[in-house]
Amino acid sequence: MNIIYLTSLTPYGKGESFVLNEIDALQAMGHRITIIPIRPGTDLEVPGYTVFRCSAHGLRCYVGAVQTLVKNPVRSLTACWNMLSKAGSFAKACKNLYFFPKALAVARYLSEDGTIDFIHSHWLATVSTVGYIVSAITGIPWGMTGHRWDIYENNAVRKKIETACFLRTIDQRGKRHILPLISEEDRKKVMCIHLGIQIPSLQKTKRKHQNTIFHVCMPAFFVKVKGHRYVVEAFRILKQKNIRDIDCTFWGEGDLRESIENQIVREGLQDWIKIGGYIENKKLLKAYEERRYDAVLLPSLSLSAQEHEGIPVSLMEAMAYEIPVISTNTGGIPELLSKGAGIMIEQKSPIAIVEALLRLKEDQEFYAAVSQKGRERVSKEFNNELNTQRLLRYFRKPSMSKRRRP
Repeated sequence: MNIIYLTSLTPYGKGESFVLNEIDALQAMGHRITIIPIRPGTDLEVPGYTVFRCSAHGLRCYVGAVQTLVKNPVRSLTACWNMLSKAGSFAKACKNLYFFPKALAVARYLSEDGTIDFIHSHWLATVSTVGYIVSAITGIPWGMTGHRWDIYENNAVRKKIETACFLRTIDQRGKRHILPLISEEDRKKVMCIHLGIQIPSLQKTKRKHQNTIFHVCMPAFFVKVKGHRYVVEAFRILKQKNIRDIDCTFWGEGDLRESIENQIVREGLQDWIKIGGYIENKKLLKAYEERRYDAVLLPSLSLSAQEHEGIPVSLMEAMAYEIPVISTNTGGIPELLSKGAGIMIEQKSPIAIVEALLRLKEDQEFYAAVSQKGRERVSKEFNNELNTQRLLRYFRKPSMSKRRRP
């Protein structure tokens, strides 16, 4: 198949690596993928992909938009009007309006190509606005993937799904939220297919921790929702108990890094907690492969009904290497860690973090059981190759849903 992937930034930014995982799997199956970011940067973050680069308001974009309007004025204006009138608010309508020239230019590009089989929009906000308009003009079948904030934004989702072949959510929580927003007729188009990771092959070595020091890491941006401060508080408790054979490394950057560093110094925990800064994913996975960490922490918070964790790839990656993970029962995390695939604790509880760390450190049978169940969970339900194959079936069957005219 010849498939278009509409993205926000990828492959120009770092925030959508999960989309590239999906694209890599499709290309490995022999499909041709062209990525069209609606907000492309100037330098490719990840080279090696076929990309149609067209800034939303550059000369190339305006020329393509005018050509499309001249050739298909009724379809173009109707589709754009729908994305204005059905946006749900003035602010969302303005966001959609900003990308109208981009959508018309992409429609021109795909019409000239003439070989495109399917359009897939990652994100339900302005990315799928572009997808809706392009499909309406070209007649190419399309689908969309919703993540988290973009589902809650509800930018003309009811109108978009009328012509989409499917709406895929990445977790059950997102699916539950989207169903009341759309018509009963279109609810059959909604399915949950998790994002996945590549499952590594493991050497047949012991999986129980072998280090004299129990090494823990937390790979996460320094933002409030990740819960770094509660890890620091947990290690303050360990210090008070004079437990010195557990340490933690924070990998990542972010706005709260300085305040967390200050908290570490204030509590005198420099010997327990290190901040390693940004780490390339390949280096982190290599560390997992070499068993340099005994556990991974992510005590995420639910800050509001719309601000919480999805299903963290950082946890999946550790679990794939049979490294046990400790996280909270917030957001989409229970879908990943239920039934003993990881340790779930209450949010904002340093004591619960301490108890989980000590149990993993001291109970070898428990450690081994969590490690094995975690690996089994991601291998079956969060396997990038298997889940991409599931998604591909919907690309291949655009007639599975009745597509109505815009």
